[in-house]
Amino acid sequence: MAGKLIDEILIKNKNSDIKVISLIGLAKNAGKTVAFNQLVSELAHEGYQLGLVSFGRDGEEIDAVTNKEKPGITIPSGTYFVTAENVKADLNTEFQVYKTTDISTTLGRVNIYKNTGFFNKEIELAGVNRISNLEKIKKFLAEKVEYLIVDGALDRKSSSLPGLSDKTILATGAVLAPDIAGVIDKTSLAVKKLLLPRVQSDEERDIYQKLISQHQSKNKELPGGWLVEVESRDGDSNPEIKNLIELKSNSSLGISRELDKKLKKISTDQTTSKTLVLSGALTDSLGQKLSEDHRCRNFKVVIQDGTRVFLRKRYLGLLKRNQVKIEVLKEINLAAITVNPHNPEGRDLDSKEIREELKSLFPEIPIYDVKSTDYYSKK
Repeated sequence: MAGKLIDEILIKNKNSDIKVISLIGLAKNAGKTVAFNQLVSELAHEGYQLGLVSFGRDGEEIDAVTNKEKPGITIPSGTYFVTAENVKADLNTEFQVYKTTDISTTLGRVNIYKNTGFFNKEIELAGVNRISNLEKIKKFLAEKVEYLIVDGALDRKSSSLPGLSDKTILATGAVLAPDIAGVIDKTSLAVKKLLLPRVQSDEERDIYQKLISQHQSKNKELPGGWLVEVESRDGDSNPEIKNLIELKSNSSLGISRELDKKLKKISTDQTTSKTLVLSGALTDSLGQKLSEDHRCRNFKVVIQDGTRVFLRKRYLGLLKRNQVKIEVLKEINLAAITVNPHNPEGRDLDSKEIREELKSLFPEIPIYDVKSTDYYSKK
């Protein structure tokens, strides 16, 4: 099979570690499940051992929003998959139970199954909706599969999913807007957030990561963030924290109000860099504060990864005008973008035009329509 998506996600295993590939959609009906099935088909055809899981619920027969038929999740022969035991399928007679888990859902206990038959089968995947549960599944399958393929979404609930993945594929399409310009605008904004640069200094990055890890290791509730002054002398590669102020609030509005008070306690010394480290998301209310307060000029905002930015385009622009930089602790490896020109609730758009527009904006990212006639043609 002259596949293309497979070319973008294959990782040569230098060790036996399982690799996580996530597919995330910008909206329902953006073509994520179709791209998921295509990638799985290509990998299975080449003989890779796979584990399939949905972060949420995918593969149901009827879409709960549009009330129209949806593509199911295809499970190739020999493939492991994760789902709740009460989904609409005769799991016990059609599949082999590899492992039961302690993950409970409204659809029953979550189990790991294997398609031991000779034929591909369609199934609904459901039951995993926490990152901690996904990490459990990864450990259970560590010695059984080479790739764990995760069907996810780009929302607050699963915001850290791409940050935990080795590679990510983003699905976009006509459902985002009534015209191509709107689709391009929304897609490009999402991509820019996912591609935010990492904190350059290893030493500085370690400082910020430890702030988060120290609380997580003690099972403490994370504060909203920290206001940090870091001092680096010329020729000194080891930056030091000159001042550290904890922001206790966990809401963006609360952090904004707390930040207003704490800004009075930091110095105006230009030899120290001012950084706001957030344990959670960067949203419009906090973005507005950072973009309008002159005391935040030249600030750096550090978040765990680009999926935690929930800013409208307007505030991204205003932050840049106030010279506020956004950096991440972990970069996201965006391997490809898939385009679905079909909109079940509106009019279809031109696939080739969408792909060409996105390619002009992001020439380094492969962009595919897996249903187009040219998908299997040579690059």
